[in-house]
Amino acid sequence: MNGTVRSLAFADDGQQLLSHGGDGQVYPWDLRTRACIHKAVDEGCINETAICTSPTINLFAAGSDSGIVNAYNRDEFLANSTLHHPRCLDFSPGGGLMAMGNAAGKVLLYKLHHHDRA
Repeated sequence: MNGTVRSLAFADDGQQLLSHGGDGQVYPWDLRTRACIHKAVDEGCINETAICTSPTINLFAAGSDSGIVNAYNRDEFLANSTLHHPRCLDFSPGGGLMAMGNAAGKVLLYKLHHHDRA
């Protein structure tokens, strides 16, 4: 991490540290090896101010001074690669699915788990 650290949070019973900075990235650190495991963009978060992890489930939340708070599953968030620039978005008629087309020519389909039907 080369930018300013704005917030830190421990995860995995103290085995991992998440850092959140002014560059819009979240960095997970393996405290046993003192190495950065990965970095991922916190989409939609501007001027990061806070990060916290759930002690019982694999979630973390990241907040910004704009009032936006994003919640993520740590395993899914860190495994994702960049989506490139979205060109089009649409929800299914039932609201349970979201489709996205990006600048790389890919179409991605996401199931929104908080809806009962697609």
